[in-house]
Amino acid sequence: MGSTDYQKLVHAIADSTADRIMITHDTAGIEASARAVHAGISAAQIRGKIVAFVCSSLPESFEQSDAPLYIGMALGALPYLEAGVHTFGPLSSRTSIPQAGLDQCEIQHKLVYDETVYVSAGAFQTIAIPLAGPGKVRWSCRVEQMDCTMTVFFRRAASGASKPAEVEIRPARLHLEGTAEDEWSCPGQGELVLVLDNSGSWMNGKRLNLRVEHW
Repeated sequence: MGSTDYQKLVHAIADSTADRIMITHDTAGIEASARAVHAGISAAQIRGKIVAFVCSSLPESFEQSDAPLYIGMALGALPYLEAGVHTFGPLSSRTSIPQAGLDQCEIQHKLVYDETVYVSAGAFQTIAIPLAGPGKVRWSCRVEQMDCTMTVFFRRAASGASKPAEVEIRPARLHLEGTAEDEWSCPGQGELVLVLDNSGSWMNGKRLNLRVEHW
């Protein structure tokens, strides 16, 4: 497994409504995967999740497999484990990494957009900003002259056969005058879509300084 796989697991954990999650894994690398996923959910400030990685010496399809033993151990332990990431398997593959305290979580604010945008008189402009995964999103916008309005959407990334789904996360025609900012909790990978509306002004174009952070 690599960083892309770990990121997908963190996204799936964040998106799941379950607070107890079991992941089957091969014996090789289970400790590294557990630590990588723990680091990912800590960085994303995902709280209250109990994640169990389970491996076995032989695949479940083998007659002498110990997979049912370790799956049973994990299922029995899940109601009693503390939030964090845990592994179940042969003696060489057992560990527990408790949920990091809020003061221990590494919070990295990443600037994902910082541009000056010009919206012509009587026009609209749409800006789509990729978001790598779950976390907080903060946007700020400064209108250099007069005012403008903005609608904010989240477009969730397509998954399997499903198509991208767009959800409005702020009321239509949010009024901007001077400097305005807001913050929102992103549920997963997708795009922050900002629709800038200058249709109410037929004489003056608007220049906006737009900045978006994601962590």
